[in-house]
Amino acid sequence: MRWGVRDESTDDHMTTELCMKEIENCQRLSMGPNFVVFLGQKYGYRPIPTYILSSELQLLRDELTTLNVDGNLLDMWYKKDSNAVPPISVLQPISSILVNFNNKRVPKLQAEDQAVWWDTLGKMQKILRKAAASLCGSGAIDKDQMHNYFMSVTEREVINGILNVKNNIH
Repeated sequence: MRWGVRDESTDDHMTTELCMKEIENCQRLSMGPNFVVFLGQKYGYRPIPTYILSSELQLLRDELTTLNVDGNLLDMWYKKDSNAVPPISVLQPISSILVNFNNKRVPKLQAEDQAVWWDTLGKMQKILRKAAASLCGSGAIDKDQMHNYFMSVTEREVINGILNVKNNIH
């Protein structure tokens, strides 16, 4: 499904959105079956959300403070878009902070920035999931909101490709 997804899509965190758009296009254009999935034991890549309601991100940040967890990483990577209604916080392109992330001309610098990104992503996954689980445990957010921070791209594809489709054939 993700063959041919360009590095620029990774940089802008658009891989998941591209996959969902392709599923929509297939559903809209196909006369017959439009989604086939072969599942194995691997759950799949679990990205952090590209867009978070700013009010929800603030709730997560407040929870991290309560848990004595440093959330400054989120402040660096998520920027509020006040023009959106309601306001959302947008995960910034990787290369806007790690300028050599896509620098194929200097492979050493590119490799360094890519390693920094994957380490940073792991840290953000951990703190977002910790805050979401804590908020869900206290009833401040529901299980679906919490699961958004744990869900794999593959699960999202199955939901959009099969489970949420009207008049589908399983």
